[in-house]
Amino acid sequence: MENMLFPHLAAVEIEQIDRQDGQIRVEARTRGDPVCCPSCGTATGKVHGYHRRRLADRPVDGLPVVIELRLRRLGCLNLECARQTFHEQVPGLAGRYGRRTPGATALVIACALALAGRAEPPSWLRSGCCSAASAYSAP
Repeated sequence: MENMLFPHLAAVEIEQIDRQDGQIRVEARTRGDPVCCPSCGTATGKVHGYHRRRLADRPVDGLPVVIELRLRRLGCLNLECARQTFHEQVPGLAGRYGRRTPGATALVIACALALAGRAEPPSWLRSGCCSAASAYSAP
C-alpha cells in the first residue's frame, strides 16, 4: 500500500505513517548505503550525525502530507578533501534546501496557473486539492 501511495519514496525506508492533527505524517529515513562525497567522490558510510528535514508532499485523500525525513551527516574518509562533512541527499525527493517534493511543487504551480490572478478560486481548488502549499509548518 505504501508503494501505491508514495512511489517517490522508494529510495528511503518508511518507518511510520500516522494521521494526526488533520494531516498525514510519514516518518522515513535513508537506507544507510555508502554515499559519495560531493567534493572528491570518495564513498563513505562514516556517520558524523543525523538531522531531520520536513517536506510537504501531495495530498492524499484531501489531507496534506508531511514527510519527516531523517538524513545522515557523513564524514569524508579522504584526509586531503576540503570538505570534512556533508549531508546526504535523496535524489528526486527534494532539492538542496527544498521544502517540497517535486510532486507538491508541481501541484502548487498548477494551482497558481489555474488561479491566474482571479479573486475567487474555482470549486475544485476550494475542495482542498492544493493543500500541499500549506502542508509544511515551520518547526
